[in-house]
Amino acid sequence: MGEKPRWPEVMDRLQVADFLGIQPRTVFRWIANEGLPHAKIGGSLRFIRQNVLEWLDAIEKRCTDEAKLNWEEKQQRESRHAQYC
Repeated sequence: MGEKPRWPEVMDRLQVADFLGIQPRTVFRWIANEGLPHAKIGGSLRFIRQNVLEWLDAIEKRCTDEAKLNWEEKQQRESRHAQYC
C-alpha cells in the first residue's frame, strides 16, 4: 500500500504556507506582489502544488538571471574604471 504524500495536490492557504515555509499572512502578500498562483473557490483560496512549484522555478530563474546581469554590469563598470586609472 502506498504512502500518502505529505503535500496534497490541492492545498489551502495554511498548507501552502507550510509547504513554502512562510507565515500564512505572507501568502496574501505573495499573491498580490509576487503573483503566487491560486484559485478562489467558494470564497476559499486553493493552490495547486504543481503550479506553485512551477512558479518557484520561474522566481528562481528570474533571480538567477538578475544576479547574473548585476554581476556582468559590475564587471563592465570595473573594466571601464580600470581603463581610466
